Amino acid sequence: MKTYWDYSETERANLTYDQVQSLQKFELMSAGILPPEAPTYQDETPPPVPTTKFYQVTHAEGSYSTPKNFGTIFRTMEDAEAFISLKPAVVESNWQFSGVYFKEVSGLQVQVVELPTEADQVAHKPRLIELKGIVENNKKLRDGYSTACKAVTDACVSMWDDYRIVSSKQQRYKKIVDTFRNYVNECDGNEEIAMRFLLKATDRETIEESFEWFGEVAPLPNAINIAEELATT
Repeated sequence: MKTYWDYSETERANLTYDQVQSLQKFELMSAGILPPEAPTYQDETPPPVPTTKFYQVTHAEGSYSTPKNFGTIFRTMEDAEAFISLKPAVVESNWQFSGVYFKEVSGLQVQVVELPTEADQVAHKPRLIELKGIVENNKKLRDGYSTACKAVTDACVSMWDDYRIVSSKQQRYKKIVDTFRNYVNECDGNEEIAMRFLLKATDRETIEESFEWFGEVAPLPNAINIAEELATT
């Protein structure tokens, strides 16, 4: 058994995403967390309850003139328009003072809605009751699975944070080493001159760390000293 943390820093940086993913199991074992299994949800398809076209009257409410229903509905457009002709008002209240009052409304209009009748609802009542329970149970399963997945994420967050850090560090060090080798080519193989240029871009400590990361010794340490002197002149 070898956990993620049993690998060296450079070994961790060279792990693939899938390899790190496979090491999650040890993080979960250490945290006492069981891997969650995706639940099986019951079918939430509603029964084919037929609908009928009805007409409801709304009025404008609020600064955005949002349509608000009176709470009444009509079978025909003529009945809805007749209701509008009566100039209906509403009983309103205000949070600033107690009591209710008469309030005229504006923006009256008719909206067409599709609704089942009471008889249609009663005919499908058993399935509708069953469906309500299914929806509630599915929600509990989703919430539970989400909680379990979050526990997995929390348990493995340190591992993934470290993986991002060491991967980024390796990319940074690789760029420095690759740059040096490119400079050597540009300088006709002269490593001392190449190192002088590299020291203008970064410091000696970072250069040494970069080569050490890949198991190498930064070339020509004396030349580095010379290059540091030349870089400051």
